[in-house]
Amino acid sequence: MSDDGQQDDSRLRALQRELQLNRRRMLVGLADSWSGVANTLADTYARVELLILERLRDLKPDDDPAVLLARLGEVQGDFEILARALNEGRDGFLQSGLEGGARVGVANLRAGGMRVAWGVVEREQILAGIDLVDDVAWRAMIGRYAPYHTQRVRDVVLDAISRGRNPRETAKDLAQWLAESKSALTDAERIARTTQLYAARRGTNAVYVGNGVNRWMWAANIGNPRTCLACISLHGTIHPSSEVLNDHWLGRCAPLPMTPLWSDLGLDGADDNPVSGVTWFNQQTEDEQRRVMGAELYDFWRAGLFEFGEQAVVGVDVHPVFGEMRHRRPNYEIAGLDKMTARDVLRQVRRGTLFGN
Repeated sequence: MSDDGQQDDSRLRALQRELQLNRRRMLVGLADSWSGVANTLADTYARVELLILERLRDLKPDDDPAVLLARLGEVQGDFEILARALNEGRDGFLQSGLEGGARVGVANLRAGGMRVAWGVVEREQILAGIDLVDDVAWRAMIGRYAPYHTQRVRDVVLDAISRGRNPRETAKDLAQWLAESKSALTDAERIARTTQLYAARRGTNAVYVGNGVNRWMWAANIGNPRTCLACISLHGTIHPSSEVLNDHWLGRCAPLPMTPLWSDLGLDGADDNPVSGVTWFNQQTEDEQRRVMGAELYDFWRAGLFEFGEQAVVGVDVHPVFGEMRHRRPNYEIAGLDKMTARDVLRQVRRGTLFGN
């Protein structure tokens, strides 16, 4: 490699390190603001749990199951307490996300050699150009929260009754389920955290657009065992700044700006960007590839049933609040199979008889 090539390679590695550091700083900053929200939701859930269990305290073994079901009649009102906490916290989730995303956007542009017009980006500047959350869609989403979790409680109770558990035993089963599953708390945290991350990406994107950046590159946390296959396949893809990165619930991917420095380094096209997720995957050992894909999908891939990449792996849903969201397709869809026959095909693959061998 020539001296110029070595210098460009060194500059590229330095740029990648700085962008990765900026991403970590943003996530740490969001986590700091998130900790207070998480504590509030956890405290609220503990109060809701106590309210539900209080209704069941004096049940007797010989009580009619109808008594138990009647006492659960007001559980939806208990879950509405958590729903109100989400509604009341919405603006805080959005503000912390916007501000964190804007800060990392400015830092990324400066790392890419740009003089940023906004030294300090005010929240109002960003909000002026972004319709972040449709109020009707948000309230409809939160409106489904309490009925859904009320039904889950009823399902636990009805299952216990069907197994012959008396009302007191059923109440104990429910108490254990509430303590162990914490599904209502997990769901509330998922909504709040995703809203914050959603806003952060829009804050970042507003900074890019406001400073004339036309394209960004999808960056997943490659190599982290928590990174999903869909995000790996998207890593390194180039997108116009008219599109805002949106991966999935609790997603941690980031948009990296394609600034003039990238062109200076000869990295100005989709085929020239730093190692893509697909290339990274192809360079891994067989054991690592199997871990990333999972044994079943790996066997389908090795049998040649699909080519690993965004087109095969990534599905798109349209959420009423968050818009387009990506997800990892089921294995049978990725392999181009019918759900009912996928298991038979897998057996043939593993026996080596799929193609009549």
